[in-house]
Amino acid sequence: MGKYEFVAEVSNKQKLKVFFVSLMLLTVLFAIFIMFSTFFSEGIQQSLSYQAVKGFFEKDIKKTTPLGIFYLSFFGNLLLVPLPTEIPFFIGLTKGNPFMLSLFLAIAGIIPSQAINYIIGTKFHKIIFTFISTKKIYKVKRWVDNYGPYALFIFNLLPLPSNELVFALGIAKYNVTRLFVSILFGSLIKFLAIWGIVILFF
Repeated sequence: MGKYEFVAEVSNKQKLKVFFVSLMLLTVLFAIFIMFSTFFSEGIQQSLSYQAVKGFFEKDIKKTTPLGIFYLSFFGNLLLVPLPTEIPFFIGLTKGNPFMLSLFLAIAGIIPSQAINYIIGTKFHKIIFTFISTKKIYKVKRWVDNYGPYALFIFNLLPLPSNELVFALGIAKYNVTRLFVSILFGSLIKFLAIWGIVILFF
């Protein structure tokens, strides 16, 4: 096995079992959500907690304040959340947000969310292997070994789905130090470039 020792062979029977159990759990959770939202939607909308969350979105998220940028950066970099965080960062700067504060809060949102993506990859890789062929996993691992640092830097420099890449690197148990150094430098250069655009054209 060597460097591919993290890969576990899974039989077709086990794959089917995990698939149907996962499908049943998702169906039950979806049914509970529908029932809850149907019977309690009016009470939820009138609750103080709902009003507080609504006020928060209107104050910080919609107005892209520095605090709003932090939350957008955090949630926008979580796995399966397709939210380009560059846009609210750019809009916030055009509205007069301080660059250094916005930069600090954007990075402070990105790092923990990418850490969560990496941890999910490391902890739930056995489930992922159930649905992916071993041949594909070997191929991805070889690609990561050869191009990992460059891909990480480019995915964080450009508006690309770096959250999914970090998740995949978690599955491959990629070096944590290299991972977050690449994320940090790629993000810093990207936000500096956005700041430069704002200064020159706005």
